[in-house]
Amino acid sequence: MSRHAHELDIDGLPATPFIINRFDEERMLIATPVLETPRSLIDIHVGERVAVGAVLFDIVRDHCLSVGIHPGVVMRCERCTSRSVMLQRDDGMRIELDRVYAAFVEVQPLH
Repeated sequence: MSRHAHELDIDGLPATPFIINRFDEERMLIATPVLETPRSLIDIHVGERVAVGAVLFDIVRDHCLSVGIHPGVVMRCERCTSRSVMLQRDDGMRIELDRVYAAFVEVQPLH
């Protein structure tokens, strides 16, 4: 019987597939993601537009949700400093996010 990689066991437990770049299906992105390896929010450059993908860890996810960052949101980087990333969502909302949180937010560049 052949097995796929997502069906392999570790210590007798079935492994569940992990999808890192799944976007919220209720939201439609206006822009089209570029087919690149997902990056962290701290890796983006000033002026770059990105779509938010997965937000790792509950504490980071909760903080991001409280400031308006969630999967599917399209944002543009306005400024990067050693302490934070200043972002503007497509709806005009501005968000300053500490780089500690930004490190755990996956983004994909947009055209």
